[in-house]
Amino acid sequence: MGSSNSALKSVSKKHIISAKELAAGIFDSAAGKSHKLNSEAISKVRLIDASAGGAAAKTNFAKAALPSARFLNVVEALVDKTGKFPNTFPTKEIVQNELQKLGVEKDDLIVLYAQEGKTVGVTRAFAILSIYGFKNVKILDGGLKKYRDEGYPTEPGKEYEGSHSKLDTLADPKSGLVTTLEVAEFALGLKSDTQLVDTRPASAFRGEATDNIAGCLQGHVPHSVNIPGGEFLHSGTDIFKKDNDLKELIKDKLDPKKTTIVMCRTGMMATIAYASLKDLGAQSSDGSLSSIKLYDGSWSEYGSTLINPK
Repeated sequence: MGSSNSALKSVSKKHIISAKELAAGIFDSAAGKSHKLNSEAISKVRLIDASAGGAAAKTNFAKAALPSARFLNVVEALVDKTGKFPNTFPTKEIVQNELQKLGVEKDDLIVLYAQEGKTVGVTRAFAILSIYGFKNVKILDGGLKKYRDEGYPTEPGKEYEGSHSKLDTLADPKSGLVTTLEVAEFALGLKSDTQLVDTRPASAFRGEATDNIAGCLQGHVPHSVNIPGGEFLHSGTDIFKKDNDLKELIKDKLDPKKTTIVMCRTGMMATIAYASLKDLGAQSSDGSLSSIKLYDGSWSEYGSTLINPK
C-alpha cells in the first residue's frame, strides 16, 4: 500500500485519529490537494458512519459521506431489543449479522465517524467492537464536520452492495463488561482496586434526574465520581480532549493504575469516556488506564435493581 499504508501504521497506538492522519492514509500523496483516493489503501480501510440518530442519520448519510463509507445504524440495529433496559448490549449474533452485512472482517482497519453532534453513536460502536475483540478500530476525531472543514472531499453515501464477510470468532464480551453485582460490591467498598466514573449530568448524579426510566431510583452509586460525558469533548464540538486537557480533566478524580468502570443512564454517554480513556491508556508507556470497562446497564439497571432485586 506504499506510503498510505505507512501513514496509517504510524497511528497504530491511537484509538482516536485526526482528519489529517486519515487523509494521509487514504489519499494519494502524489496528487496533492486534489485528494485522489489511493485505491489500494482505501480497499484496506472500512470507513463507517456510525452516527447516533437512526433513520434520520441514514438520510443525512445519503447526502454526504466519506469516500466509500458504509452506514451502521448503531442505535437501532446494534442493540439487543429483548433486553429489559434501554440500549442493551448486543449479542454476538447481532454484531456478527450487522458487521457481516457491511463486509467487515475482524482484522480490518475500521474507522468510525459521526455526523455533527452524533458522536455518541460512534463511541458506542467503538466500545461494542472493542469489547468483542476487534483490535484495529479508530474514531475520526471531530467527525464529518472537522473532516469537511479541513477541505477533504465527500460523496453521496450509498447502500453497501458488496459481498458479505464471515465473522466466525468474536471475543467473550464478559471481560469488558461489568455486572450490577460487581457494581454493588464496589458500592459496599469491596473493590479497592476499582474506580467508577458516572458520566451523567451533575444534576442526575445529585439525584435530580428528569429522564430516569419508570421505577428507577434517584441518586448515584456510592464512592463513584462524576465526570459528565460531554466534558471529554471540547465545548460545542465533536473533538475529544487529549493530552494535557484530558489529564487535567481526570486529575485528582481518577487513579490511572486502577480498573476504571464507566457508566451513565443507559450505557450510551459512558462510551465517550470509555473511548477517551482507552485512547489515553493505549498511548501510555507505564500501563496507566490499561483496564477500562463498561457498565452497560448503568443507572437504569442499578437504580431499578435496588427496588426489585432479582
